Amino acid sequence: FVQLTGYTLDEAIGKNPRILKTDKTDAKTHRQLWETISAGKEWHGEFINRKKNGELYYESALISPIIDSNGVTTHYLAVKEDITERKLAEEKILLLQEELREQAIRDPLTDLYNRRYLNEFMKHELARAEREQYSVCFVMIDIDHFKKINDAFGHDAGDLLLQNLANQLQRQARAVDIMCRYGGEEFLAILPNVTAEIAFQITQRWRSFFMGQGNKFTAHGAMRRIFRYSTRDGGFYPVVF
Repeated sequence: FVQLTGYTLDEAIGKNPRILKTDKTDAKTHRQLWETISAGKEWHGEFINRKKNGELYYESALISPIIDSNGVTTHYLAVKEDITERKLAEEKILLLQEELREQAIRDPLTDLYNRRYLNEFMKHELARAEREQYSVCFVMIDIDHFKKINDAFGHDAGDLLLQNLANQLQRQARAVDIMCRYGGEEFLAILPNVTAEIAFQITQRWRSFFMGQGNKFTAHGAMRRIFRYSTRDGGFYPVVF
């Protein structure tokens, strides 16, 4: 205990265990602890505690009530183990798994979602739209004469144009919108809960903003948008403006 917490015996003896308590441990954990041991049962769980120097550590605890011959609880016996290294390792694994998942669903050039994520998202979004009866607009975006840009300026310039377009789409999109690189110079934007007319206004704003950036490559390019949306009757209809 002294080595783990930094408290000396004189500082710890007679003190309430709350000297180690932090707000990092869920209040539900403490409630379950007291409900269990008050009923005369053994409790096992984990805490995030604080050392004397302020450093946090993870602790696994097994706490048992000591009951005398009259059935009265006289003491509590706690067997504890420092599990900080294990918990930190688990957190690193979870973080790595999340990073790998992000890599699997992101396009490496533009950092937009890829078609793999699109397939996953479409199932959930369309099911939700049908359940809650709202429309979803799909905006297909591509760059006209993109091959001419690559031929005239090189593939690095073409990649830069794609990245610029992706960045602008991300900045202009709402938090609920999903932007995907569909393939090559094609992008797909999914706009939940908007009508086709509003989607058209949104994409016209995107077009004006992007073309107004003064990028020398845009002289050879334009964006074309085709809308497909689900209506409240669950159907899909092409809408061309």
